[in-house]
Amino acid sequence: MILLLSVATGMIFIITKTLNMLLSKEVGIYKSNIVNHVTGTIGALLFVLLFLRNSDFQLVDLTRIGIYPLLGGILGATFVALSNYTFSKTKVLISTVLILIGQTIASVVIDYYTLGQMVSIQTLIGTMMIIIAVIMYSTPSAKKS
Repeated sequence: MILLLSVATGMIFIITKTLNMLLSKEVGIYKSNIVNHVTGTIGALLFVLLFLRNSDFQLVDLTRIGIYPLLGGILGATFVALSNYTFSKTKVLISTVLILIGQTIASVVIDYYTLGQMVSIQTLIGTMMIIIAVIMYSTPSAKKS
């Protein structure tokens, strides 16, 4: 079940990024970023109202949580703006794979520095294979006559 949810999430990610890229071409990167976050906020609010009605949901006191959790929102908004820009400049496949490489490298760094987990040889090999594949895909091949 988790595998199917992961695949569905990946598909929705690509559809969302493509729609955001098309919107950014129409109204600009920053306006599309605002539209993205306003509609996301409305969608999240509807989700909370519809599905969490009977749960023990409480408002959060933002003054008590500190700055680090709030950085997620700032980084999320930056990610949407940058991905709108890069998706319009490259192929969707390349942009997606580059995002995945960035996520992989960031997760390895976070695991190592915050959790103290050693980087496995499989992770290094897998990351290098993805990077090599992107380089090979991006390099123009010589045409045979």
